[in-house]
Amino acid sequence: MEGTYFKPSAQDFESFINEWFDTVYCQNKAETTIETRRYIIDGHLSLFQKNAY
Repeated sequence: MEGTYFKPSAQDFESFINEWFDTVYCQNKAETTIETRRYIIDGHLSLFQKNAY
């Protein structure tokens, strides 16, 4: 499903992660690394996936 929503690499996906982090978490990105931001977002999204079934 690569295309508009699914990017082939983490580097291409970084802008989405940063925008999501700014919008949802309203935290200063200087306090975290991209890996930390991805981990936080993945952790919260997995909760939604578990509750969807």
